[in-house]
Amino acid sequence: MVRKGQFLYLLLRYRRKDAQEWTKYEVQNENVFAKETAHFVNCILKKEKPIVDGLDGLRAQEVIDAAYKSCRENCRVEVKKAEI
Repeated sequence: MVRKGQFLYLLLRYRRKDAQEWTKYEVQNENVFAKETAHFVNCILKKEKPIVDGLDGLRAQEVIDAAYKSCRENCRVEVKKAEI
């Protein structure tokens, strides 16, 4: 964790096998559930366009299902886009 002013950041880093330097990411610690809920309410009451729509949710579920299948069967699983 890294503090910058009043904000607390989670510091993530990784290094590829073929790289000399670490790639670093700072993720701000915030109440994302509250932000998500507020956005959902605004989509309903103020007719805002959702940041993530149903198709995005379907795609995410396809990846999750493939990950579970891969673990269960110990094999690679191709993720195909759903036909909409």
